[in-house]
Amino acid sequence: KDGTRFGKNCLKVNGQPPDLLPVEKVIQKYRLCTEGLLPEKNIEESIRLTLELDKLDNFARLAALIMNPIS
Repeated sequence: KDGTRFGKNCLKVNGQPPDLLPVEKVIQKYRLCTEGLLPEKNIEESIRLTLELDKLDNFARLAALIMNPIS
């Protein structure tokens, strides 16, 4: 009301190198972003496949899981 303004400069963004987020936090964020958009089974399976991405022979399975939103 008196015109006072508050502000803060953010010099460090959470999750940016070298201070990366732990895997648990990334999974939590992924769940929040996909909840209601993908079936729960697709969310679970896409997390599992992503955590084992280096062992994945074919990316098509993962792509199919995340490209089929709930209608």
